[in-house]
Amino acid sequence: MWIASENGSNIIVKHSDYPYTSFSSQIIIAGTNSDDISAIIAMPDATIGILWSNQNDEVFYYKYHVDGANESTWSAAETITNGGTGFGDDHVNLAVSSDGKLYAGVKTTDGSDMYILVRNGTNSWTTHFIDGSGTRPMIILSDYHRTISLVYQDKNGGTNIVYSEASMDNLVFSSRTTLIAGSNWNVSSTKQAYTNELVFIASNASTVVGIFLKGNSPQQQFEKTFTSGWNIVGMPSDVVDSNYLGLFPNAENNTLYSYDSGSGYSNELHITEGNGYWVKFSSSGSAVFTGDALNTNDLDLASGWNLISGISCSVALDDVTDNSSIIEPGTLFGFSGGGYVASDVIEQGKGYWIYANSAGTITLDCNPPVVTLAKSRSAAQIRSDVRLDDR
Repeated sequence: MWIASENGSNIIVKHSDYPYTSFSSQIIIAGTNSDDISAIIAMPDATIGILWSNQNDEVFYYKYHVDGANESTWSAAETITNGGTGFGDDHVNLAVSSDGKLYAGVKTTDGSDMYILVRNGTNSWTTHFIDGSGTRPMIILSDYHRTISLVYQDKNGGTNIVYSEASMDNLVFSSRTTLIAGSNWNVSSTKQAYTNELVFIASNASTVVGIFLKGNSPQQQFEKTFTSGWNIVGMPSDVVDSNYLGLFPNAENNTLYSYDSGSGYSNELHITEGNGYWVKFSSSGSAVFTGDALNTNDLDLASGWNLISGISCSVALDDVTDNSSIIEPGTLFGFSGGGYVASDVIEQGKGYWIYANSAGTITLDCNPPVVTLAKSRSAAQIRSDVRLDDR
């Protein structure tokens, strides 16, 4: 464990080994102005990085330590500047993306300019101007959505909390947008990259305010391969047009069938997420379609056999949330090569038969909860009355 701080006119670090009952003596990283600040972060390449401001030099600096090396051994300082004066100030926040890029939200000494600094590789930095007014920035990353946001107060003194956002793949930032209106300071949120839900809090001398955000699912491009004849298919994303003849150009007219344990087969035209369908293709091939990712889905099962499909990721049967234990073990079957194939994984874009011993709901999730209790149930066999003519 590493910590970094300012001690007088020095930036220092200390470390502690498990069980973290004591820390080492301080290691001086650099001399600075007594008003400067630092931030420390663990990087994916097994290094510890530290970034600090130096108002004497009017720049920011960065060093790293290789994990396992002598604790006092740190790299040479990397200088980060916008090419002008008055760049370094004591406002720093760090975040790292899954591809190893380091992002720093900073404020400059010369006015209240807001910048994002990006370390793209060894000693390679770019600077990105965000706003001419602001303070106390915070970096928010989403590898899932491929976005980076800078969240900050719009000026000194505590007013609106605002943000500016860009794609990680094209750092062109939006104009600032108000996130939390009112007289507030010290916005805070998660230090980790988020997926689809996010909480911010801010405060003033008398109150704390918060806001909960839920993001849209990203667009997903998915390729589905199929064979000539009958296939069981499903839709792992939310597409604009769910007409199966548009989704599958090689599909034959009037050959899309859903199944209900009470009423049997029904001829359909549109595909609904979570349902499995029989469809007949005139020839083998593939189809590509784009839609909003479906990362979780609740499936309502009837007692008996059900024809289902998966979500935007493959989900192991053991990871399916089945709180009422309605799934009979050994009853998940796909269809391939003209016959049924037992499976223990629900793959995206494929349909499956599954047997429920009673009606209820199961949940498929790309980020399933941890399950600590084992399931123990008897198995069932595929019944002969589940059939479709000419299959």
